[in-house]
Amino acid sequence: MRSFLLLVLSLMTGGEASAQVEGCADGWVDFTCPYPKNKDGQYESLSVVNPTKKSLKITKKDEDEIRDRVHVARDTDNKKVRVIIKQLRQEDIDEWKCEFGSSTNQHKGLQELETDEDECQKPFHQAAYKTAKTTIACEYPENSYESNVKFFCKESGSICKDILATQSSPLKNRMFTLTESYRGFNVSISKVSSQHKGVYWCGVKSKDGSYQAGLRQIRLTVEDIQADFKRSPTVGHNLTYWCKYQEESHIFICKGEDPSICPPLLNNSEQTSNERFSMEEDKTKKNITITVRHVTMQDNGTYWCGARSTDNTRSNTFFHRLSLIVVPLSTTAVSTTQSTPVASGGSGKRAGK
Repeated sequence: MRSFLLLVLSLMTGGEASAQVEGCADGWVDFTCPYPKNKDGQYESLSVVNPTKKSLKITKKDEDEIRDRVHVARDTDNKKVRVIIKQLRQEDIDEWKCEFGSSTNQHKGLQELETDEDECQKPFHQAAYKTAKTTIACEYPENSYESNVKFFCKESGSICKDILATQSSPLKNRMFTLTESYRGFNVSISKVSSQHKGVYWCGVKSKDGSYQAGLRQIRLTVEDIQADFKRSPTVGHNLTYWCKYQEESHIFICKGEDPSICPPLLNNSEQTSNERFSMEEDKTKKNITITVRHVTMQDNGTYWCGARSTDNTRSNTFFHRLSLIVVPLSTTAVSTTQSTPVASGGSGKRAGK
């Protein structure tokens, strides 16, 4: 169990309107306090008072103030102040006040942190592979955040830049696609490249954009595929290929363009096989040999050799990709090719007859 922090926002000065948003411990919240209405909209001082009763004062136009985990910025053009609290802790549970002062007026906006207990997902480290596809899962506790917009963003300095969100259109852009699920949504990245590495967040925000909360951190790394092959067997023939692993012990084979969600076909833990697929392991050489009997056109596709992670905060590791293009009987078989050297130093020509 990890704590939810329940942020009660009085978004209008004087407590005229309020809303609630739940944030996870170690996550962040980002909210705005609009300026109170007065005849000229100008204030000599602006302060945010945090739970330790320390005041963060801003006296110059559009000047930011950063103290510990709190970032405060005044936006005079839009007449509001923005407050970002990072790495939320239990000690943050208290009243937060935006105070607007002038020589004749003193106005206060109140934000109050409370607690609730529920499941919060731990930060996750996901490995993606260049030129492949990867999918990031954003799941939320059942029946939570039903009235909020769920979003996906990427850290950039002190802010998190929006990429996609539910209840908005479109649900895809040039590289990212959002698909809603029973417990939240998934975001897939096509043709992964080094520019996609970074820290992402799954979160929720109000429909009017007055507040948002980062709930789950995903740290995405981008890696090269250690071994990348192509094979073109003829229908009815047998195919044999192999992959070399390092120290991993829970080795499996799966099929699909996206290794992060492809369903396993075989693994070395159960020593299972089906009618046409089988696996043999040479622990001395750290090789896995896979045999496909009587290849059919339905075997076309991408196969991955990987190691199952035993850490629920890290994704599986993959080290071998096979692109299988089956040749019909009426077509002359295409010669076997290899796109990168075999990691074990072999010739890469063990395709079955």
